[in-house]
Amino acid sequence: MIFEQTGVRLKHSACQAFLKKIDMKCRCCGLMPGKALDDAKQRRAQQMFHDNQLQPRLDEAKQGKRTVLFVDAAHFVMGS
Repeated sequence: MIFEQTGVRLKHSACQAFLKKIDMKCRCCGLMPGKALDDAKQRRAQQMFHDNQLQPRLDEAKQGKRTVLFVDAAHFVMGS
């Protein structure tokens, strides 16, 4: 699809080398299973995440101590 839109064809190793050149690092991504818990447990887990992890980071961002970015489907395209 990228080749069709841009005309650029890169091998995986070339993409990896380019990303390393611009100081990007490989990160492991994980999924939180949506239906692994029943609704009550899922709501408690989400509330705990909000209270213990997300909200303190948002408070630090408001004070200027941290940057918080919300990302949904990041697609890296050469030249962006």
